[in-house]
Amino acid sequence: MGTVKLTPELMAQAMAEVDWDKIDAMTDEDIEQQIADNPDAAPLLNEKQQIGGMIQIIRRKLEMSQKAFAENFHLSIHALRDWEQGRRKPEQGTLNYLYVIRDNPDIVLRTIKHAA
Repeated sequence: MGTVKLTPELMAQAMAEVDWDKIDAMTDEDIEQQIADNPDAAPLLNEKQQIGGMIQIIRRKLEMSQKAFAENFHLSIHALRDWEQGRRKPEQGTLNYLYVIRDNPDIVLRTIKHAA
């Protein structure tokens, strides 16, 4: 099979062929069924699973084990495991802290070091 160059014309043609009214009429259940019927589609994740995945990505980007991440950022290792495995969702304040870690890990680590 050869390579196909995606041109603006091909994209416009593909978009014109979509039955948007049919898509707009789909219910959440219809969408979930289509995903379930498609073996190539990734499963839908609930909010806890999405947050857990984000936390894993942050930790892996920092190249830290769960233990090191929990120790460095003063988090409970048990809570971290529960979050990553989608069993629990962090409280909003903790979730905000995790977003700050995601965006500025060096600043957070420096601040914790100076506060100690």
